[in-house]
Amino acid sequence: RQRGTMVGIDLRQPGTGAAWNPMFRVGHQVTMACRRRGVIVRNIGDTLVVMPAPAMPGELVQGLTEVVRAAVADVATAL
Repeated sequence: RQRGTMVGIDLRQPGTGAAWNPMFRVGHQVTMACRRRGVIVRNIGDTLVVMPAPAMPGELVQGLTEVVRAAVADVATAL
């Protein structure tokens, strides 16, 4: 308990850094895009919460970050 890493990623509009309109549910869209790729993350509004297991090998953490990056890019492109 109380060990490990937790990362919050605030999803903002490219260029301006402004918050997304809540009706777009950007955090939820990115969460679902990650799940379609086999990675479970959760969101609190438009903030993604990523918590890799403490014993997760570095290669899997890198894969996790690549999936999150790809999901964010896909959703941003669709908006």
